[in-house]
Amino acid sequence: MQGLIDKTMELKDVLTQAKQIWHEIFGDSREFIEHYFSLFAKDKIVYLEKSERIYGFCLLPAYNFSIFRDVIKADYVSGLCVADDERRKGYGKLLVSNAMRYSFDNGHQIVFLIAQDNETMQFYQQFGFASCCINNRKVFKDINDVFLETHTLDFDYKTFLKNYDCGDIQSQKYLLHERKTLDMYHESGYTFVNVVDDENEGFSAGAILIEEEEYVNVVELNVKNHIQKTIILSLIADRYEKNVRYKEPYKEYNSEGLYMDVLNKSKRDILQMIRVIDVDTCLSIFASNHPYIDAILRIEDNWITENNKIVWIKDGKLLILDKAEDVPGQREIKDTTIKQISALCFANSYLTLLFDE
Repeated sequence: MQGLIDKTMELKDVLTQAKQIWHEIFGDSREFIEHYFSLFAKDKIVYLEKSERIYGFCLLPAYNFSIFRDVIKADYVSGLCVADDERRKGYGKLLVSNAMRYSFDNGHQIVFLIAQDNETMQFYQQFGFASCCINNRKVFKDINDVFLETHTLDFDYKTFLKNYDCGDIQSQKYLLHERKTLDMYHESGYTFVNVVDDENEGFSAGAILIEEEEYVNVVELNVKNHIQKTIILSLIADRYEKNVRYKEPYKEYNSEGLYMDVLNKSKRDILQMIRVIDVDTCLSIFASNHPYIDAILRIEDNWITENNKIVWIKDGKLLILDKAEDVPGQREIKDTTIKQISALCFANSYLTLLFDE
């Protein structure tokens, strides 16, 4: 927890006031707020306080994030808000700055968030956040209809948990959800679906969905490739006898795995953003997966000064250079912002936060 003054309030008093601000700013029901805070607040709340009054805060629930063959620690900047009568005083910037410092001091590698709109995205860019995400995990090739004849749906929640996150993490960058998030959806009435390969007697893919009046809304897929994605969306459409919406709200998938535009919209804004907190770890992972890159970078981070350094990416390794004089003669040093580093390391990342869809 962090505040503007040395005095620390009791956590229960902090959370009580924070919930009230959340309700006033975002308008969510108190039942949802209680549920969300019980799962994700704990003691990971950054707040601003004057005379035992909380007037701004954000939550920082921790996640694991898969990047290539590695798993790193990530903090989700969630519910950042300032009381109405304290706005336009720079407190939002202070909360973001404190949140990033908290993550750095606790040894986490990145922070991420989902902006409310494009204007909010511009606000976060000044802190080094990059818009580098995609709507879906990587896809590979089209479906062969014969696959549909050998797969069926299973609705066992325990099976879903057992097989969750069977994706090809070697080629993807995406968020890994904890059991508590999945339990929250299960308790809220969402359906957990498994695709069973009858021919090979094995698990193939999974989905989390809820049936709406006119269509089925799939909020999460657990697939390895485009074939599995098309199979499960097609089977769900056939089982419920409704079109299926997944991620892209302007598309509906039918039982043949084909999609049609439903909102006459050709592109969805990608509001997810990522910010590198630990340059050394993130660039080391990037270098090991791009051994052909040879570049010397001078990194500028106005918010976490420990990241200001000169690095050399070469032969799959990251070298830290003490000063510019250590750079080999005639080699160019490329001035690079922390936002550019975030975009470099996490291009084409896939972030889904379920309730934030």
